[in-house]
Amino acid sequence: MKTIQIYKVYPAIPEPLRFLGDLARNLWWCWNDDAIDLFRRIRPEQWEKVGKNPVVFLAHISQHRYEILSRDESFLGHLARVKARFEAMSTEMSRVPDLTMAMGSGDTVAYFSMEFGLHESLPFCRGLGCWPVIISRPLPHWAFR
Repeated sequence: MKTIQIYKVYPAIPEPLRFLGDLARNLWWCWNDDAIDLFRRIRPEQWEKVGKNPVVFLAHISQHRYEILSRDESFLGHLARVKARFEAMSTEMSRVPDLTMAMGSGDTVAYFSMEFGLHESLPFCRGLGCWPVIISRPLPHWAFR
């Protein structure tokens, strides 16, 4: 029997655009309109075609397109603006105190499923199974007595 080898070739993102890879792997982009517009701006029809998933999207952009973008002053300015906001948010988050230390035994804690309602490009019902579906259903009227 012959062995088949599969090779996947991905474009090399040029240095001026490296932040795109970091941004794609951080969920911050999905609630920041400027970051979403940045991805869409690269190739709008491809952005829609891959379901607005930036990790998949970046793998489907041609090397030629990356080279053009790495010399596009307008795009680089947009990228710098998004990167500055991202870094400002990261700095702010590092200053947030650990709230678990301030909680007492009688305090209430809210549970938010990270799998439900983040962004349409993220797969649904993985990891925790379909638990988010179960807990997001409305409670019967008698549960509020």
